[in-house]
Amino acid sequence: MAEAGVEVAAVVAGERLPQRYLVRSLGCRAARAVEALAEHRLHGSQVGAGLEGGLHGQAEPIEVADVDLAEADAEVPAAVLQRLGRGQRLGAIAWLPQQRSTAYGTPPQQQVAASFNAPELAAEAASLVQAGAQAIAAEGAHFGRLLNLATDHADAIAASAAAMARVDVTLSHAEMALRANWCCPQIADSPCLIIEGGRHPVVEAALAANTDQFVANDVALTTDDRLWLVTGPNMGGKSTFLRQCALIILLAQAGSFVPARSAKLGLVDRLFSRVGASDNLARGRSTFMVEMVETAAILAQASAESFVILDEVGRGTSTYDGLALAWAVAEAVHDKLGARCLFATHYHELTRLAERLDALSLHHVRAREWQGDLVLLHEVADGPAASSYGLAVARLAGLPADVLARAKAVLSKLEAGRDASGGLAAGLDDLPLFSALLAEPQVQSPATDALRDALATMDIDAMRPRDAIDALYQLRQIAEQAR
Repeated sequence: MAEAGVEVAAVVAGERLPQRYLVRSLGCRAARAVEALAEHRLHGSQVGAGLEGGLHGQAEPIEVADVDLAEADAEVPAAVLQRLGRGQRLGAIAWLPQQRSTAYGTPPQQQVAASFNAPELAAEAASLVQAGAQAIAAEGAHFGRLLNLATDHADAIAASAAAMARVDVTLSHAEMALRANWCCPQIADSPCLIIEGGRHPVVEAALAANTDQFVANDVALTTDDRLWLVTGPNMGGKSTFLRQCALIILLAQAGSFVPARSAKLGLVDRLFSRVGASDNLARGRSTFMVEMVETAAILAQASAESFVILDEVGRGTSTYDGLALAWAVAEAVHDKLGARCLFATHYHELTRLAERLDALSLHHVRAREWQGDLVLLHEVADGPAASSYGLAVARLAGLPADVLARAKAVLSKLEAGRDASGGLAAGLDDLPLFSALLAEPQVQSPATDALRDALATMDIDAMRPRDAIDALYQLRQIAEQAR
């Protein structure tokens, strides 16, 4: 073509051919005719562009040149020759692009184009449209057959899935036991928890990634020594020790090996934990409220066959309130629940409970101060901790030196006052035991009996809203009369 921008179509006797039969595909003479047309050396009659509605409705001048189809029949597709017949005249139609359209009086901004159609194209388009629907129908049929096959073999599929699940769980347990050197736990008939070299699997894996070694610890909870009171500094490993014991119980009762040198435990009916500090602002619960709700659930639901870990009970309120609550909770777990329990605390005053509670023993996580720095050993040892090392931990956290100096001066004054007055736990030596309070008969007042009788006669489920209000007024009247 003489000019790349020239668009070409072909018509015969005013009828357009499919777009794929453009003149440039019909042979050398036809192409040369169109080339001459584009260079304005070959002129025929000028006709308006209006084939089947025209070129977007515009009257664009079109040059028409007659070309003998027979002269190019060697390169004309057989389908075209069959339709047109040999010897017919082929009209070559050409129009110029936008940059040349001004020579024919066409506005520069006008875009000229044409669409072509033929029965073959219509049939092809119809088959393409139908192909999508046919594909969807075929997919639905295949899915239906697959669904019927799955339904017919549902029992076999479920049995295979269950077998594969068992194999998967067993394989994962075996891999962890072999790779991490876990041991097979022994299940005892008595409520006990005896672990040698117990480790926290998650913390151990995290330390191994940094080429650090986890410090394993032992625990021995029996019927006569079922409550461990663990003291020691922050960052010393108290929470890790509590949680690793709970995880070992959970893994053992799930049928897995456990991260320890050896482990022996009695079955646990429930496992309770009160650890961490979090709030629930969406429900209007502060950190201390969440702590108390969880503690209340433990005291209400745990049994002698349960395992309980309690971490820092009473730390979210004032010192006296927190100590009083921690003291009472420890006594309730020992005397009322009788459950195996690990109780971590910073209230060193609670160590006095060892003199009053037979099944409570004192333990601590070891730490040492060396040249003003705190060295955490992460080992659990017998006896109470000498100190909480709060100022040393604060120094590790990066508190300013002047703040630490002021805190040390205040601490010295507080400790001097504690020694002079006997400390926070002064006067607790004469406090009756929790078990003694539980044994005291509860005298019911007449008002309590009357209210109980009235409640027993009410069918609460059948009450309407108005009936419920009337019942509340009735109960209040009974309480006022009994005063």
